[in-house]
Amino acid sequence: MAAILAALALQVEASFGIRKPETIWQLLALRQTASRAGYLFLGGGIIAAAIYFWRFRVPIIAGTIAIAFTLLAFLQTAIILYDSVTTGAIAPPRLEDVPELLRAALYMPLICGLIVFATGVAFDIYDRDRRKIWSDCAFWLHVVSAPMLVHPLFIMATGQNVVFGHIAPDANATIMLTILILGFLYVALAIDRRSLLVPTLAYFGSLGIYYLVNSASDSTGIPPFALILVVVGALIILFGAGWQRIRRIVVNLTLPAAVIRRLPPLKA
Repeated sequence: MAAILAALALQVEASFGIRKPETIWQLLALRQTASRAGYLFLGGGIIAAAIYFWRFRVPIIAGTIAIAFTLLAFLQTAIILYDSVTTGAIAPPRLEDVPELLRAALYMPLICGLIVFATGVAFDIYDRDRRKIWSDCAFWLHVVSAPMLVHPLFIMATGQNVVFGHIAPDANATIMLTILILGFLYVALAIDRRSLLVPTLAYFGSLGIYYLVNSASDSTGIPPFALILVVVGALIILFGAGWQRIRRIVVNLTLPAAVIRRLPPLKA
């Protein structure tokens, strides 16, 4: 698979000869070349990955295909925006509009993440006993979808400045972040996918540790925002020991029987 991608990259380089632009005019002139090169590389990669999966049944290829489709969606969105600006359909963004534009751009990874996540859940429902390859594919789809869901939701929930990365750890951000983490935990319990929590914990845990260290170095005390990140992250990690027992209790108490019958079976 890696050899095929390398061959596609070499073919793109030989066919289009894309070089780093030195002026804004060279960058604007790359539209047609970059779009064709992107479609060739990503489209060819998706087809090659699909054939590879059909032949060898390697579950991680499902995640690779999901990433390629996501990049293709980003490419198509960029082309649509570029064409809209050049044709005058939308006004070129001003410098002061950049933060809001970047914040609006978060909807693209969020939508792609939701689609990948929904596909993984569909595989889980189809192979709810986890005896076929589809549940293994669902594992990698959840691993891929989690970062695409976590980062946009985190910024939207906490009011992070997309450009400068500043977060004001006020009460509202703390409450929203707690709800967000507990929401991911609940979904992971419902579909019995601890893989959904791995990127979530890596993201929130590293962020919480950063703010704890930064706060300690400034001798200003521990902000509640960072404390909740670390405490909730530690609690989620502790769930590993009694995951199935906790899952059985939470799912039985919160979901109707009709939904439970479609989810992966509850284990004793």
